[in-house]
Amino acid sequence: MRYPLLILFCLLSAALTGANLYNIPSPVTQPDGSVLQLLASGDEYANRLHDAQGYTIIQSPTDGYYYFAELRDGEPAPSIHRADSSDPRALGLKPGIRISKAAYDARVRFMNSHRRAGNRGPNTGTVNNLVVYIRFSDQTEFDEPRSAYDAKFNAVGDNVHSLRNYFHKASYNQLNYVSHHYPTCEPQLNLSYQDSHPRAYYMPYNSITNPLGYRDWQRTEREHTLLANAINAIAPQVPADLVIDADGDGYVDNVCFIIRGPHTAWAELLWAHRWALYTVDAFINNKLVWDFTFQPEDHNDVRTICHEMFHSVGAPDLYHYEYDGLTPAGCWDIMESGYGHMGMYMKYRYGGWIDDIPEIPYTGASFTLNPVTSPTNNCFYMTFPGGNESLVFEYRKQDSDIFEEELPGSGLLIYRINATMHGNADGPPDAVYIFRPNGSNTSNGQIAEAAFCAEEQRTEFNPFTNPRAVYSNGATIPVNIKEIGYAGDTISFRVEPAGYNMPPAIQSLTPASGSFVPNEAFAVVANVIPAVGSLDRVDFFVDGILQGQSFGPLYTMMIDGASLSLGTHEISVTAWQQNGMQSTKSNQIEIIDPENLNWFDWMTDTPDWEAYGRGAIPIQVAMEIDLGDQLYRVEALRFQITPDPWGTPETPGLVTGTINRFANGAITDQVLLDLGYIYNPQYEPDFTVAIEDTTSISGQIAVVLNLFEYQNMIFDTKAICGHTWITEPNRPWTDALGRGILGAADIRLLLQAPVLATDDPSAPPAGLNLAVSPNPFSSGTEISYELKDSAPFTLSIYNLKGQKVRSLLQAEGRAGSHSTRWDGRDDSGRQVSSGIYLCRISSAGQSFTRRMILLK
Repeated sequence: MRYPLLILFCLLSAALTGANLYNIPSPVTQPDGSVLQLLASGDEYANRLHDAQGYTIIQSPTDGYYYFAELRDGEPAPSIHRADSSDPRALGLKPGIRISKAAYDARVRFMNSHRRAGNRGPNTGTVNNLVVYIRFSDQTEFDEPRSAYDAKFNAVGDNVHSLRNYFHKASYNQLNYVSHHYPTCEPQLNLSYQDSHPRAYYMPYNSITNPLGYRDWQRTEREHTLLANAINAIAPQVPADLVIDADGDGYVDNVCFIIRGPHTAWAELLWAHRWALYTVDAFINNKLVWDFTFQPEDHNDVRTICHEMFHSVGAPDLYHYEYDGLTPAGCWDIMESGYGHMGMYMKYRYGGWIDDIPEIPYTGASFTLNPVTSPTNNCFYMTFPGGNESLVFEYRKQDSDIFEEELPGSGLLIYRINATMHGNADGPPDAVYIFRPNGSNTSNGQIAEAAFCAEEQRTEFNPFTNPRAVYSNGATIPVNIKEIGYAGDTISFRVEPAGYNMPPAIQSLTPASGSFVPNEAFAVVANVIPAVGSLDRVDFFVDGILQGQSFGPLYTMMIDGASLSLGTHEISVTAWQQNGMQSTKSNQIEIIDPENLNWFDWMTDTPDWEAYGRGAIPIQVAMEIDLGDQLYRVEALRFQITPDPWGTPETPGLVTGTINRFANGAITDQVLLDLGYIYNPQYEPDFTVAIEDTTSISGQIAVVLNLFEYQNMIFDTKAICGHTWITEPNRPWTDALGRGILGAADIRLLLQAPVLATDDPSAPPAGLNLAVSPNPFSSGTEISYELKDSAPFTLSIYNLKGQKVRSLLQAEGRAGSHSTRWDGRDDSGRQVSSGIYLCRISSAGQSFTRRMILLK
């Protein structure tokens, strides 16, 4: 892989980079002793305190209280509005206030001003990583035993998540991180260096709340003195024969300080960061400690450790520092949101674990790749004249090792390398961009579907396919990739000259896979672009049987859905160019009877459940689905949530919900149906709530659930990705894969076409009332009714055709409240089928009806 972009990268030195963190729970104490449950977001250069709605909060240097921020001379400053007694929205304050770009850049220069030349640690061989534990004078010892920390760093084996095992596999056994913990102690214990100062000494000065704290000019001195003292305390315990300078440059290779207690915010000392110990000399066995990572106790997990240690060999971040909802590498690279391997280009350029990336030619030839977990034949690249951008090809195979098992699928990844960028922090444009359907510099597209393979009918890549082969500036890349094969032990593909034997590109086919289609006439629409010349025709098939042809340019065919059986069917099209080249695409759809009750969801028959939450951060989760032109009434909602183990919500089991319009690939603010407050205090896994609102909906919709704090959404990790969305306060909606979450959220809608029946959604008349609980029900339900006056009455059950199913009561009623039970049987004692039933009470010329849902 010898081409100009390497020259440029060699001129760029890696900054001391730390992970970008969002919405980390950060409680603060007011001078009166009250506690504010705040959040912190940012990186080591700029982070801020804010509330759940994103309003920035700053401590006043005058009275020590925390106030909402306002901009003053372009920088955040405390306003006059206390954070514990003001509504920032009513006051017209702006959320998301951050330090200026000039201030941010100044902090970056300061933190990086003492980088030493060639600042990257060893990338091969055994590298001994020193882990030093520190607590302050007013703190007790660490709660977790040393064995728990050692497992995160040193555990080995095919099915083990640890720093050491990750780099064993990622480097093809060339890099062996061995971590040594100090002060030394028995595995069942933990022992740390105890500083002579309390924790407050290492927090910012405030004349009211922390007069012991540091002022701006004291931070560096206090931090460096703390770390130097810790090094001096543990240095005698480090064996003289332990190699701590593997590259022989006179510096200790890696030192990681783990600090007792949680982080603080506003880029202060007690926040995870990477820096250099440049103001004091601290030696271990005559080797100088310089570069280090600093991790508060709550900023420590295996994925974060692996991410940070790849930084130590010079690798940049692949996420956008300004969170914009775009994920250039997403779940496919650990330097963004992935849990698996880094991409092959990152392994080559920064890891140095492969000697070269072979270049492939433009001319007709076929190629085969092993998965990235294989040390050989694992990637190719293509360059193009007159530009700084290239394409890299690699094969990602789900379950090829324990780290790759978190991938959303298997197949050929094609990604673009932009030699003018170093990492993706300031993108777009991006240094590494993975092509995915519907993706661009402004639209995230479906990152979960990035892998090309025959199983997914994604076997071509050129300027006419979706995704299109384009440079960062949108110009066409002259590439023609064909015949991408099945994702087996290997994957193959063919390269042809641009424009040669290029088939038509089927951009989309509707109804989409997974769609629920009513058993009536429906349109199949193919969006097709000819690659060469013009199209001849498009053939339309249902279950492999030709239904007809369209000669365009609107390639549409009406299908008689009434002639199809209920259940799964395959629709497919074959597009023919006039030169004889053709492409085929098919989708699996579900034919339903909309007059029946139908569950709409993305769950599999054998789900693999996994919980996702953000602790104290109130998240929203949405399921998107296309209902087409058919009108539906929402009969019930089912979803699965669990309590978060790290805290207790103010109201356990409380969720609010809406059904919003989904348009142009995004969740809009248009509310079609307000589902209101929903309670599931016992967190029942099959919790279902009946929906009384009779509003009908159709088209593309999104079911939006607000989970509040300390509640987790349950996902089926085996389900189709790309239909679940997540957001947090003051953040854009993002495909769940942007957060590294596989599958689909367990959110389901029970829908039925509106039925003209005797169901009366209005308020009960003055003399009657009726309630049903539980509703929905499976075996029986309690029916409560109220009569204002003593009079004859009837209580009956009807189906939606208006037929009486059961006469429950026919008697002289007494005024007051009463109840009876329906066991789900008709007047003949037969169990009725699942569905919607109407319970009607009639008396003195008045009647009132409640809808009931029987589920089995």
